[in-house]
Amino acid sequence: MSISLTKKGNSFDEKICAITAACAGILGIVGTSQADTAYTSRAAFGAATAAQTIIDFNGIAGASSAVFYGTGPLTLSGVTFTGNRSMFVIGENYYGTAYPDGGYLNSDYAASGTNTIVAALPLGTTAIGFDFGGLLGAPVTFSVTLSDGFTWSGSSNGAISPLAPLEFIGFTSSTPLTSITIDMPDAPRYNSIDNFTIASAVPEPVSCALVITGLGLLGATLRRRETVSSPAGR
Repeated sequence: MSISLTKKGNSFDEKICAITAACAGILGIVGTSQADTAYTSRAAFGAATAAQTIIDFNGIAGASSAVFYGTGPLTLSGVTFTGNRSMFVIGENYYGTAYPDGGYLNSDYAASGTNTIVAALPLGTTAIGFDFGGLLGAPVTFSVTLSDGFTWSGSSNGAISPLAPLEFIGFTSSTPLTSITIDMPDAPRYNSIDNFTIASAVPEPVSCALVITGLGLLGATLRRRETVSSPAGR
């Protein structure tokens, strides 16, 4: 039995190339449809991500105490934090405030300028989020720059107290992230972060459907072409 792979005016290889290009186009759409997205809800961020690792800064500093790291480094769960001034991990009640979530990372007071914390991320990270707020006074301002160039700025009325819980900000990216830079110009108010989360962004359902559709078309065309090309009765 012989099978011909050529049809006049339109070769089998040409069809394969065309379908492959179409699938590549679909995959391109998947890559660009996600881009960078910001989330102000931890629940929404959780629904858009998988394999989360949460750094809660608990168990480092005891109650009513703090651990000083200066400019760093501080490495936890594969994330390395460094700062341009002084970083502290602060335990509950250190400032006489009954913070309900235990420890947190604090950017210490600076008379002028902006405190900055940079987190170097593990390979494969495509999503990142954290709770943020202040210790003394509100609101406090945060500016974020991701390694892919995405930027975000916002303020929080949250505080290290049971009365005004920290707020949340999270990001997903279509490309792996290597670092996040957090600038905090309200240094006298002691900007703080907690529950620092790294994860993987989950492709949007519509994107997955497009890829499956493209692969299905490729398979159907291959089967149809084999049937047409086979001699009758063989």
